[in-house]
This record gives sequence, C-alpha cells and structure tokens, in this order.
Amino acid sequence: MDEDWGEALLDTSTADKRSRLAKAGFDFAVAEECGQYEECGDFAKAYANRVFVIEYEAAGYSRACSAWGAKLAIVQRDLDVSAAGSGGYRYRSC
Repeated sequence: MDEDWGEALLDTSTADKRSRLAKAGFDFAVAEECGQYEECGDFAKAYANRVFVIEYEAAGYSRACSAWGAKLAIVQRDLDVSAAGSGGYRYRSC
C-alpha cells in the first residue's frame, strides 16, 4: 500500500509472473479462473491470501470454493459480466 497516496497495488497477471510481482510489492491479486486451472494455492501463497477470485465455469467455482472458500474471496460471474436482471446474469459467492 502506498501510504502517501492511499493506493494499493494490484496484480492481475498470469501465473508465470505472479511470484516476481508479489516480491515487487503488489498488495493483492485478482485471479480469474484459478479454480478452473488449479492455481488458487499459488496465488494465496504469493499474496498471503489477499486474493479476489473470479470464476466463470461451475466446475472451477466449485473447486475454488471447496479448497479456498474459507480463505479467499470467491465469486462466480457470467463471462459477459451482464447487468443484474438480464437473461445472462450470474453472480454467486462462497
């Protein structure tokens, strides 16, 4: 966290860059489909559980919730990130 500006540094990188960016001082990560690709543990370790997970497929969401739901913020959204009330809208959290 940049104390002078009150800003946090966010990592939205791919898995291969995660460790290097965490060491560079990024404060947290947004991990898309880490449950789907079984990478949530790597993100959790690199960012001391400061990870927001977004899953799009039911299998990835279930896997992430089962393994990491007590430690990470996990949601499932529709891929188009549709507005609430629209036909394709999906949002749930564990």
